[in-house]
Formats: sequence, structure tokens, C-alpha cells
Amino acid sequence: MNAAERRRRLAALLPAVMFVADVARAGESRRDLAPVAAAAVAGGVAIVQIRAPGVAHDDLLALGARLRDAVDGRALIFVNGDPRAAEALGAGGLHVPERALAALPDREAMLVSRAVHDIAGARAAEAAGADLLVFGSVFVTPSHPDGTAAGLDALAETCAAVRVPVLAIGGVRADNAQSCVAAGAAGVAVIGALLDAPEPRATARALVAAVRSGAPVR
Repeated sequence: MNAAERRRRLAALLPAVMFVADVARAGESRRDLAPVAAAAVAGGVAIVQIRAPGVAHDDLLALGARLRDAVDGRALIFVNGDPRAAEALGAGGLHVPERALAALPDREAMLVSRAVHDIAGARAAEAAGADLLVFGSVFVTPSHPDGTAAGLDALAETCAAVRVPVLAIGGVRADNAQSCVAAGAAGVAVIGALLDAPEPRATARALVAAVRSGAPVR
């Protein structure tokens, strides 16, 4: 599968909602990632990113297998930062943190997404061959209320500066997801919006509706 074919595969999913299944954040929320991921996908989430920084490779494989089984082929799975785990799990994609690699790994069928925080990083990731960018933080997040948010203007400028699709991350909810799409994003990526939701399936549906309809869902 060449670059054009990979990107056509991705384009068929867009606009999309990505659930970042973050191990540390799940621990804070006391949630089991597998049922949350299953509910999110049932609600229309198209991409699940497995994020487990600091987790041993074998433990990541075990977690990935549980999430893969929970998703059951209904969404594209990305593994954050571990190419070997991504390959072993048969994942559809690898997510690369901005600071991790100067160049993206060689691959055939696997898509690569990359975290970016500004226009320069987005352009560098595109030049390196990234298929998808995840830009943020767009809004202030509850876990970092004093943190700096890039804002919608920076998101819009970044989306306009590259040709590859960009997902917005950071403080995204159903009531502001549409504004990210209006700024040029091809969708959104969320963590707490789903992990903290009493009903992740319903929240996923609201997020997907907001992204697809062009109007915020409250």
C-alpha cells in the first residue's frame, strides 16, 4: 500500500473522532479502557489511539489485545510511540509524539499520525511523511486549567499550512467540536470527554454528530 492508498483509506473515515485511550488518564478516572473504547466505537468513533507511556512492551501488547478485541474491527487502531507493538497487534496506524523522532519509520500498510503544536512542527511532520496530524492543545483542559491553549486561530493557521488532515485535541467536547471543524480540522481527538462521561456511547454520538453536522451538539 503506497502513500496515496494509505491516505485514501484515511480519507474515507473523515471527518472523524479519535478516542485516545490513555492508560494514565484512565487510572485517574478509575475507568477500564476496554469497555469505554467499545462504547465509544459503538457511538461512531472511527479511530482509537492506544497511549501507554512508560508501560512495558509486553504489558502494552496485552492492553492492545484487549482494546483490539473490544473494538472488534469497527475502528482503526493506532498505537502511540511503539512501532513493534503496532506491528505485532496488526494496528492500522502508529502515532508518533512530536519530540520522539526526527524522521518517521518505514512502513507499508501502516498509517502514521504525529502530534504537533505549531505550524513549523506541522510542516516538518508533513515533509517527513505523516498521514495525519494531531494539533493541540486547542482549549484549556480540566487536568491543566493553568496551561496554555493554542486556540482556534492557531488551529486554523496550522490546518491551512499543510495538506494532510489535522485533528484537534485538548479540551474538546461536543459543544466545541464543531468550532474545530469550522477552523479547518478534519475532526477531533478526545481523552477526558469520553473517559469522564457517564455514558461514553452517548457522548461519542454527540461528538460525531457535532463533527459531521457543522453545528454544536449540547
